[in-house]
Formats: sequence, C-alpha cells, structure tokens
Amino acid sequence: MCVLLNETTVHVLHSDVVEKNAKELVAEEEREKRKAKKRKEKKKRRREKKKGKENENGNAIDNEDVIVAESERLAMAGYNMASREQYEQAVDYFTRAIRLIHNDHRFFGNRSFCYCQLGHFSKALKDADKAIGIAPQNPKGYYRRGEALHGLKQYKEAEKAFEKVLQLDNECDDAQQELENCRVFQLVEMGFPEKQCRASIKQFHTLQAAIDGLTSNCPLSMNKSDIFYSDEELDNSYPEFESTTQHASSVLKDIKMDPSNPEGHTSLWVGNVTQKVTEKQLTALFNKYGPLLNIRLLSEKFCAFVNYRTKTAPGLAMKHLQGKEIGGDHLLIRFPNNPVAEGYQQILVKKKEIKPAPVVSTSCSKLSGPVNGNECHFWRTTGCAFSDKCRYKHVKENKGIDKKPWHKSS
Repeated sequence: MCVLLNETTVHVLHSDVVEKNAKELVAEEEREKRKAKKRKEKKKRRREKKKGKENENGNAIDNEDVIVAESERLAMAGYNMASREQYEQAVDYFTRAIRLIHNDHRFFGNRSFCYCQLGHFSKALKDADKAIGIAPQNPKGYYRRGEALHGLKQYKEAEKAFEKVLQLDNECDDAQQELENCRVFQLVEMGFPEKQCRASIKQFHTLQAAIDGLTSNCPLSMNKSDIFYSDEELDNSYPEFESTTQHASSVLKDIKMDPSNPEGHTSLWVGNVTQKVTEKQLTALFNKYGPLLNIRLLSEKFCAFVNYRTKTAPGLAMKHLQGKEIGGDHLLIRFPNNPVAEGYQQILVKKKEIKPAPVVSTSCSKLSGPVNGNECHFWRTTGCAFSDKCRYKHVKENKGIDKKPWHKSS
C-alpha cells in the first residue's frame, strides 16, 4: 500500500531533522571546548610543576655552594690554628668541616697531622686511612699514615707507607728522611746503638744490608788504620805482628762469650735459631734470667737478638742456655759485635806499623757464607768452630781445600 505525503508533511519532517542536527553540533562543540579546557589546565599544571622543580634545584645548588664555602672557611681556620701549634682547636675546626663535606681527603689528612702532634696516633692512623680511601693516588695520605705508624712504633709498616710515598712522588725529601728513620729505629729495636744504626743505613741503604753490616766483624765508618785484622788475614812471615794480633783476637773472642759480661752488655746475639723456633718460645726461654726489653727474631738469618733491661741478665742467660737444643739445633750465644751498653767504646786493635809489610785489607764483603749452595766456607778454609753443630754441610774430602797461605787455623 502506498502512502502519499503532501508538501506540508515533508516540510515538517525536514525541519525536525535540521533541528536535531543543529543540537548535535552544539553538543559536540561543547564537548570539544571542555576537552580543550582540560588540556589547557593539564598543561598549566605541568608547567607549574616543572617550574617548582627548577626552583627546588636552584635552591639545592645554592645550598650546596653555601656548604662548600663554609667547609672551606672552617678548614682554613683549622689550618691557621695548626700553624700556630694550637692543635686541639685545629682538630675541632677540621672536624666541623668534615661534618659538612665527608669526601675531602685534605680535611682528613690535616686532622691526621694534628692528631699526630697531640700524640693521638691511633686516631691519626684512622684519618690517614680515610684520606687514602678517598684519594689513593695522592701521596700525602700515605705520608700521614707513615707518621702515625711511626708514632705507634710500628716501624716496619711505617717504612712501607713512606716507600709508597716515594713511588708516587720520588722527589719527596721528607719521605726519604722518614724512611731512613724507620729503618734506623728497626735496628735500634734489635739492640744496636742508634749512632751505628744511622751510619749503617747511610752506608748500605736497605735494612737487610745494614743488619749484615752491623753483625759482621767489620766496623762501620772507620779508617783503615783503625781496623783490627784477624790472624786469618795476615801473612805469617811477620811473626812479631802475628803474635800481637793473635793474642788480641783470642781476648776479643773470650770477651764476646764470657758470661761474666765484662763489657756490660744488655743484649745477646743468639745463633743457630732454626725457622721452627718462634719468638714466643725464645721469650719463654730467656725471660727466666731477667726482665726482657724485647726479642728480635731474624728467621731468614737463623739468629735472634735478645735485649734485657739489666746487665746481669745476659750473662746468666749465656751461662745456662749456651748450647741448649731447641728446634733441632744447639744455640750459640755471644754478645753482639756492636754493644748497646752505656758508655761503651768499641774495642779496636790498631795495626802495628811495619814498614815492609803488605797487609791484605779486610772488607765487609769477605766471603763467609755457604759455598756451592749449602757447604760451609770455614770447613773449606780455616776450620769450623761449630763442628758437627754447624747448619751447613761439611764434606770430608773438602776440609781445608780453599785454605790460603795467610790463613790461620781456628
């Protein structure tokens, strides 16, 4: 069935559609406006937030600058106090600077110096180690560490610290001097007089070489005319000279192994100390005869130095412990070649002047150690005083094989 619409009806329908479309367009426009407004507000909030952060950062930067400036001011005040030797006040200033800036090695190094001047060596060592941790390639931290260890009398560790300084700065004269001092005091701890220790370090430079020089029979820094020549080193064609020196040699040997301690030593040299023997064992053995100052064990040299506080103790120890077996060997005890006793003057036998006599000069480098690895030098020359107790090998067929015409049998 077909419905016919007149013109009026069609017009009404068209008007309704137009009105509806217009309303939809208005609503769509409103929605777009609201969206645009929201976007605008969001952007505004973002800008404000960003601006706030920038302000915060700016304030933080300003605050950091203030902190750095204040720490520098405090550190400078500490430095000025230290230069006037007001070390306690200087420590206070450096401590306040460290509270503001925790990672400046200068503050720790300077406070370490002040602690050293005040005698607070443990605190000084702690600060020096912190300075090294912050700036491991800066030599000043190691220098402060060496100073602190020296104050704690840990001379071996202090020596290592000053050696590190010279690795980083080989032109540091102060470190070189402190290094020598550390080596000298290590020798003094062994029982040698400080004056001879300094001469030995100046001559030999290294600690081990200095020990070898001090424990040898060759006096340090002496004129050749003042050196005693043993009978091993003299030509036997001069009987008058030979008899004089031979008598002096025997007297010197007797003195060095005389328990009555005629030279007034407070120290003993102990030989044949095997590497099995510990410092604790030696302490237990020797402290029975008097109060000990210290014991210096030199395992690599197979010997030890025993230092007493009194002059009576060394002789008693020598009397009771001479030849005692410990660690698989028999101890050989004698007084050091370089005595520690007060007022001691080194015994020297001057050469008697004989015009025609050419004399073989002595030298600290004279061969006395093992030959061919482990064979006894003295067995091959003048005879070994240790006999079957010697730690080195005695080959029967090599007895006296290297003996020279000027050697005298022991």
